[in-house]
Amino acid sequence: MQSGSAKLVVTNTASIPDTGSLALETLVTGQHGVLTVVEDTGNCAGQVYIRGAINASTILSDPLACLATSDTPGRVSIIADGDGTYTLKNNRGAARTYSLLYNGF
Repeated sequence: MQSGSAKLVVTNTASIPDTGSLALETLVTGQHGVLTVVEDTGNCAGQVYIRGAINASTILSDPLACLATSDTPGRVSIIADGDGTYTLKNNRGAARTYSLLYNGF
């Protein structure tokens, strides 16, 4: 793969306790792309557009109303850390396991 080309990154799963978080630096530092999040319970799945160093994210698809782009109770939060990195925080009320897929530049 050449530098600057598109990439598809799949992580198997990440288990996160309630109110716990996962640093997403290895997937999305300074990058622009789509993060797909799927929860093991089947009660949460969606896609978020990560805007890299712009430090912003936008929900693209959230059919079960379970995602947020700020630290929100009851939701899976994709939070811009202010330095081009992002954090996934589990605020769903119990430990959960997530499958993550990142597609972008």
